[in-house]
Amino acid sequence: MLWYHINGNGRKKHKYGQIDHDKESPAVWHVNTGRGYGAEQGTAIAQDSRRFFITKSDDTWGKMKKMEIFRSETFRTPLGFEKSLGLWVDRTGEAVSSGKPDKLRILGLYAAVYIEKGEGFYISENAGRKNVKAGDVMLVYPKVPAMYYPEGEWKSLWVVWGGPESGTLEKMGYLGKPVFRDKNESVKKAHMSLSRIKGREDMDSILERKRIIIDMVLNLHRTSKELVVSSAGELALEKVIARISANPDKDYSVEELAAESNISLTHFRRLFSAHTGNSPKEFILSMRISKAKQLLSEGCSIKEAAGKCGFEDVFYFMRSFKKMTGITAGKFSGR
Repeated sequence: MLWYHINGNGRKKHKYGQIDHDKESPAVWHVNTGRGYGAEQGTAIAQDSRRFFITKSDDTWGKMKKMEIFRSETFRTPLGFEKSLGLWVDRTGEAVSSGKPDKLRILGLYAAVYIEKGEGFYISENAGRKNVKAGDVMLVYPKVPAMYYPEGEWKSLWVVWGGPESGTLEKMGYLGKPVFRDKNESVKKAHMSLSRIKGREDMDSILERKRIIIDMVLNLHRTSKELVVSSAGELALEKVIARISANPDKDYSVEELAAESNISLTHFRRLFSAHTGNSPKEFILSMRISKAKQLLSEGCSIKEAAGKCGFEDVFYFMRSFKKMTGITAGKFSGR
């Protein structure tokens, strides 16, 4: 079973052929590529050799767009010290629930919802419609209208958090996949740990809550990555990153690196940024500065370190060093 999420007007090609759609935007279609080709919710598919045409779009999101949206307005107000840390827990909870909500919700915060028992659905503009079952975690984002509900009844527990650092973690790709199996029960463990210090407002407990959330996010990120089979492009990219890390002084051309990896330049830049959090040029520069710091610590002169790290212009090296480290190369080597 394959899911396709198509934004805007146009066509989506895949290895089985081509999917055409009408002007619903965005739309999500569930295509059964096994025997007896078909689609959910009355979508008609005609088979013509290896081409598949959707003749009626699935209006799951179209129906959702017509639903009323409400914004959550009940938030916990963090104390001064907690707010200064940039990330705080808003609330935790657990419940056995049934029924489908009649409104979309904009939470205004981040949430991780873990399903202990039962199964159901998660629907949002970003994710489309996802099946959810026991052992899965659903991520809810502050500005994205969404809903989730059981097929019958389910038992769930949740952790809700906020703060500017949460947005930074999302931008860096740590909160990217909306639904996946939480095989290490990271959310459940975080929920239990937070329950032990619930209501405490001493500085140690406040810092501990932040640590628990960061550990949970990191563990979820690692788990979601383990569940994704690396593509040929990603494997080629990892080789490029390893090469740059081992030899940052070489003269690299981003265009040549992309061509060697058999990836288009635009896709190469996107993959590289998602993988490292930096553009290719930023990554190369950071690797060169890291090597320069090592050489300066070993007694190399500034000019010698610049040359060994691939900088032809020593003044450009000094400006780059100050920008990336916050101190001059002279002060660093003299420490």
